[in-house]
Order: sequence, then structure tokens, then C-alpha cells
Amino acid sequence: MDDVPAIMFRDVDFSYDSVPVLEEVNLTVPQGEFVSIVGPNGGGKTTLLYLILGLLDPDRGEVRVLGKKPQDARTKIGYMPQSLDFDRQFPVTVMDVVLMGRLNSRLGGPYSKDDKKAAMHALEEIGIGNLARRPFSKLSGGQRQRVLIARTLTCEPEILLLDEPTANVDPHTESMMHEFLDQMQNRMTMVLVSHDLGFVSRAVKSVICVNKRVVRHPTAEITPEAIRELYKGEMRIVRHDQRYQDGKNSNG
Repeated sequence: MDDVPAIMFRDVDFSYDSVPVLEEVNLTVPQGEFVSIVGPNGGGKTTLLYLILGLLDPDRGEVRVLGKKPQDARTKIGYMPQSLDFDRQFPVTVMDVVLMGRLNSRLGGPYSKDDKKAAMHALEEIGIGNLARRPFSKLSGGQRQRVLIARTLTCEPEILLLDEPTANVDPHTESMMHEFLDQMQNRMTMVLVSHDLGFVSRAVKSVICVNKRVVRHPTAEITPEAIRELYKGEMRIVRHDQRYQDGKNSNG
């Protein structure tokens, strides 16, 4: 299966209420690769993630995840959203939240010993095993981010999708995130959405620029000035004569 791309988009268009959001997307992410998605708000970054997760269907073209339809590969994907909406009065513990990552692989009933073992292992791996019984509502923003990461790991994913993992966190948590990504990148395919250029440039080798159209570039071509231009909606940030095509550089 290693020769099957982790993620593949072929001639994909997507619109909301007839308003185009993504057009003619052709993208291949090989298994084991670590890439980042950047672009302005409204440019289509979240839509791209939702298509990978199978939460949306393209208007045209096809999306494949590990060679399957996204809905059929969902149990192989770990997804970390920017934040988790929850009732602060609801008495949910850190362990309860992390165990939610096992729901897609279960047929119902109480959590098994294997579920709880996987959840605790994920918490310990991310350095917060001591918080397992702590109320989730009592955690700091950085601690909640760690819990959400642990939740994605409990399903033992082959693909990890991270949506703004360093948003609104303290420097210590950001440093921890760097260490975590360094450890994970040899274990699975990772896709990181981030507005933090410094974080992106240190973490990944190639960047997927999304602003209705999708173009992939080596990280070396992305500069602070380039990102500022991109967020203004201008795609002059990098030379488009050196594109990635199905995981390789090509002219055109």
C-alpha cells in the first residue's frame, strides 16, 4: 500500500451555494510525507480538509484517501480541530475527551481495556498522563490543545490532520508541538494548517498554497513577504514556474 498516495485530488471543484471555493484542484500527497496548508481566510483551506475527511463531496472530480473514498478511510485519519466546543458545566474529564478518538473504531457499548490503554498511552506520549482525571473545563488553552492531539492519536491514524495547532498557545506548548511533530513525522502522513510562517518553515519541506486554486511549493520558496502577499489574495508569492506535480518538481 505504500505506493498508494495518502491523499489524492483529481480535477476537483467545490462550491457553496454556487459560489466557487476550490477550482481544478490536482494534488498528491505520498504516504509518510509532512506538508503544510497556508492561505487567506475564505481561500478554501478548511474545505480542503473537509473533503479529505469525507464531510463534503466535490462537485466535480474525485478525492481518494489511501486509495479509498474518504468516507471509507475515515477510521485511518486523526483530525485535530482548532478548538473543541463543549458545555463548560458538563463534567467531562480529560480521559473522556481522549476516549472519543476511539468512537469510529467501535461498534458500541462501554470502552474496552484496549480503548483505555490506547487513551492513556496517547496522554503519556504527549506528556499529560497526570491530567487524565482532571476536568477538561479546568485546563489551560495549551493543555486543551495537548488533549486534542492525544485524542487524534488514540485511533492510531495513518494520516494526521492538524488545523492551526499552535493558535492561541503559550511558547512552552508551541515548543512541545515542535517536538511532537518531529517525533510523529516518521510514523504517519501529516497535513498541517497554520498561519505561523516560522512554525511552518521549521516543520515541513513543502507548502500547499490554497486560494481557490491549489499550488504546491518547496518551503524554501515561502518567505514572510510571500505570506503577506498571499493573505492579501495575491498569488505572486512564489514562482509558479516551479510547481510540484504528483509529488515531483516539474516546469510549466
